[in-house]
Amino acid sequence: MIKNIIFDMGNVLLRYDEKEISSYYAHTPEEFAFIHDEIVDSIEWKRLDAGLITREMAIKSINIRTYNKYESLVRNFMNSWYIHQIWNKNALDIVKDLYKHNYNLYVISNMSEDVWNHFKVYPYIKYFKGILVSYVVKTLKPNTDIYDIFLKSSGLNPSESIFIDDRIENVNTASSLGFRARLVSKDDANDIKRILAEFNIKY
Repeated sequence: MIKNIIFDMGNVLLRYDEKEISSYYAHTPEEFAFIHDEIVDSIEWKRLDAGLITREMAIKSINIRTYNKYESLVRNFMNSWYIHQIWNKNALDIVKDLYKHNYNLYVISNMSEDVWNHFKVYPYIKYFKGILVSYVVKTLKPNTDIYDIFLKSSGLNPSESIFIDDRIENVNTASSLGFRARLVSKDDANDIKRILAEFNIKY
């Protein structure tokens, strides 16, 4: 019997359109490519989400590594990209209904301290019984240890828990640990509904 539903945040509860967000900062194809290759897909980004470095340390490291090619772009993007990330209203409507039907709702998310501080003040957070953010525990999905930490802190039985994420590597690790893990299409509330219907979740 399913008692718990665990969500990722980015591309599930929060819309993340890298091209759209980058458009607030980039003005040439080279700058768009730089944002993806040297910032979003960088080791600094991962270390920031893992809570191993601060935002200022990440900015400095990226600029040194790229010989200050786009020094202002790096700083501006890193300081505020997340304010352009918005909640997925249709997904939140599902969350509200699940909450009203007494399902235990949780989040496991790869997220830096700055980004979490921005989103934790929103009223939607109240619907979740527990939220595990990567920077706090100094590890990331899909590493097994973040799931182990979650299970130990929550006391959940993974076989009674649906895990919903948009990245296959995260889903695979969760599945290997006994979660009812499912891959969801990015920013697609209807796909969340499909997954819930698979498990006959009424809400």
